[in-house]
Amino acid sequence: ISVGKSLIENRCGEVIEMKGVFTNINLRNLKNSTLFHGPCSGAVYIESCEGCKLHLTAQQIRLVDCNNIELCGFVMTSVNLEDCSNIK
Repeated sequence: ISVGKSLIENRCGEVIEMKGVFTNINLRNLKNSTLFHGPCSGAVYIESCEGCKLHLTAQQIRLVDCNNIELCGFVMTSVNLEDCSNIK
């Protein structure tokens, strides 16, 4: 069962757990947070995040302007990085 789109933004120092199957996921301005997110049948777009640990499963993952990110999970096609540093 598809839940749809997910937008999570402007969070700091939180543990966030999202359940369900999503079509698209957008993460913006997360700082020092841990995210557990259900599977995504499309793309996960991560922008301007810092010091986070992200647990994701997706078709594609794109990170833009992110620093000190620990990425855990599975991706079907590719992980794309733009203007990022210290991505593990």
